[in-house]
Amino acid sequence: MNRITTDVLIVGGGGAALRAAIAAKENYPEGDIVIVTKGILGESGITANACSDRMAFHATLSSTLPNEPENWRYHANDIYEVGGHVSDKDLAEIIAKNSAEAFYFLDKLGVPFKRKKDGTPDQFLTDGSIYPRALYTGPYTAQHIEGALVKKVKSMDIKILEHNMLIKIMLNINKNSVTGALLIDKTKENKEGRGLCLIKTNNIILATGGAGAIFKINVFTPDLTGDGYALAYDIGAELTNLEFIQIGLSSVKTKLACSGSIMRSIPRMVNDQGEEFLKKYFPEDYSYDKLYNVLFNKGFNWPVSV
Repeated sequence: MNRITTDVLIVGGGGAALRAAIAAKENYPEGDIVIVTKGILGESGITANACSDRMAFHATLSSTLPNEPENWRYHANDIYEVGGHVSDKDLAEIIAKNSAEAFYFLDKLGVPFKRKKDGTPDQFLTDGSIYPRALYTGPYTAQHIEGALVKKVKSMDIKILEHNMLIKIMLNINKNSVTGALLIDKTKENKEGRGLCLIKTNNIILATGGAGAIFKINVFTPDLTGDGYALAYDIGAELTNLEFIQIGLSSVKTKLACSGSIMRSIPRMVNDQGEEFLKKYFPEDYSYDKLYNVLFNKGFNWPVSV
């Protein structure tokens, strides 16, 4: 069995895991940082594969409408509203207040965000926002973000373990602190010792993504199976907000999220029998003009919500 000692172990290979690794190394330059991912860094997981007609990264900048000193408060309220007022309001405020810093960090790394002629970052209206704050590079916004973060991580002294799956988090005898983790190296699974690796650490960051692949019909990558939930639950962690999984119009055939631009082109909405079904969910006297207007406006709010 291999043995590794590290100061911080980060589990996952998407945007959250990569950003956490960068922050850990920047704040603790002399420390040993290890990223473990069960796929290939930069190729597996949602951030590296997500795609739609126009993918957004939301942030409140100084140029964002309505150009008020505390613009981020509108952003935080939008997050809370879309969450049905049962999401974490404090967390919504933290995300909104720090969104500009997150954008400029990615911008500095070279993510090719679209800009207006005067150089101002271009932002459009979507996802239940009352003001345009969606930044983008095009269909591959998430993949561009992943690529920039991977490049940054690989330029730092951070150890990367690919094709490794965390199977157990270990606690001390009092069960009040982490002492390590057990991995399976999937490239050595059939060899002697099953490729087990013991990592000794007191700090573990779980950034394994969601559990979209548990749904029979989904557009997630097949590795999104909720491993982080299971690992945390196994050691007694309290799990919250599991119901906050994003559900929206998507193409199972292409694995694309059918976001705003597609809805604003007024597509025909048909079921598997080829029948246009939308009309029967509206009042009988509802005109097609009004119905198409609803469909068009849906283009400004991708997830299924109020």
